[in-house]
Parts: sequence; structure tokens; C-alpha cells
Amino acid sequence: MARRIFNGLEVEIPEGWRDYSSIVLAPQEDATTGQLPTINLVVKRRPASGREGGTLVSTYLDYLARSFGPLQSLETKEVDHGPARATAVRFRAEHEGRAFQQTTLLYRFGEDEIAATVTQSDGDPTSTKEVEKLLHSVRPVAGPRRRS
Repeated sequence: MARRIFNGLEVEIPEGWRDYSSIVLAPQEDATTGQLPTINLVVKRRPASGREGGTLVSTYLDYLARSFGPLQSLETKEVDHGPARATAVRFRAEHEGRAFQQTTLLYRFGEDEIAATVTQSDGDPTSTKEVEKLLHSVRPVAGPRRRS
């Protein structure tokens, strides 16, 4: 067992396990007032499972269609993202009667797939430029990770 600290939480990690952290960030003032945030950032890392970029994006779009039904204003574009080539996906949809916009940056880095997603409720004032800057700030710190 290895003992690791993640954002103030201590976890004992069994031998043969690997860190596939998910990170969720949102404005602090919303949490302190009991309001649901109108924007958040979720970053997920998982094994790449041998999928290449095109397959990663098509699998993601299939998942979105199953989860949210028809996607409105769907846009995809390839972008340079540091050492990786990424695909940006933006769309509008509705879930449980609430409209939202989501922008995701998807890329493979080493043995991992990274998905950084900003979700904005209708009426959130954050500009597209700010959202893109936030997404592009999510970068691997070092070279490709090795399996433990």
C-alpha cells in the first residue's frame, strides 16, 4: 500500500492500482451561499484503451447523444494543445428541463485519455474566450505517465 494525499484527503492505495483522478472545480461563492454554480470544470483521466483521436471523439459524441438526446449547435475542431493534438467539442442541450452549454477538450497523452469539460447553465456570463483559456490551462505536467 502507498499513502497519497489528494487535495487534503489521505488515501491508502493498494499495490497495482493507478491514479485516474477526476477533478471538479466551481466558483467558491456559489458554494458558500448555497447556490448551484452556473459554471464548473470537470477533468477526467482514464486509460486510453488503444483508441486513437477519431475514435475517442466519436465514442464521446455517441455517449452525449445517448445521455442528452439531440445536441444543438454542435461544433468540433482540432486544436494544438501543448504536446498533444486535441479536439474541442461544443454543444447546447437540455437535461431535466435545464438548458446548458458544454465545451470539452479531448486528447490522448501517453497511456491516458484526458477530457476537460466546462459546463455552463443558461445565463452564465462567462465568455467563450474565458472558457477556452480555462480548458487550455489543463495540461500534463510531465512526459507520458508510466504504468505503476
